[in-house]
Amino acid sequence: MRLLTTKWFQHATFALGALLSGVVTSTQACDRHATAGFGRFPVMHAQYPAPNIEELVAPISLKHAKKVLTSQGKDASIPIYYRIPKGYQDVEFKFNGSPEISFQDEAGFSPEHKAGIYRLKYHALEPGRHSVTILIKGKKSNKPYSKVQTIEVVAG
Repeated sequence: MRLLTTKWFQHATFALGALLSGVVTSTQACDRHATAGFGRFPVMHAQYPAPNIEELVAPISLKHAKKVLTSQGKDASIPIYYRIPKGYQDVEFKFNGSPEISFQDEAGFSPEHKAGIYRLKYHALEPGRHSVTILIKGKKSNKPYSKVQTIEVVAG
């Protein structure tokens, strides 16, 4: 009877109880492992399909000034840097401007290379604030794709 009251026996009993409750808890956690709320990575479980790789294609990169200053009637150009990642087909760039903006070249192009610089040549017919809209159209993994960006033109 003295064995049940010793400190050693109390510690051993506590340790055994903690160990057994840990087994039960880990079993319950394993049962919940495959639920949709499994942390930040539910797709890592075999129950969930892998993400569609076509949806992971990077977007077309387009860099240009957001606002340009020019003089009325003076020829000017805006450098537009573009990069088209793999997965895109039949990409076209089209440019539309306010009625006060006149383009010197055809208002659009189909890029021959996956990356480059296009210089959009234009001039403002009247002073004031105007806009140039860039429309990118094409196919991303054989599905329609489009993107629109705007450049503000301030003519003095």
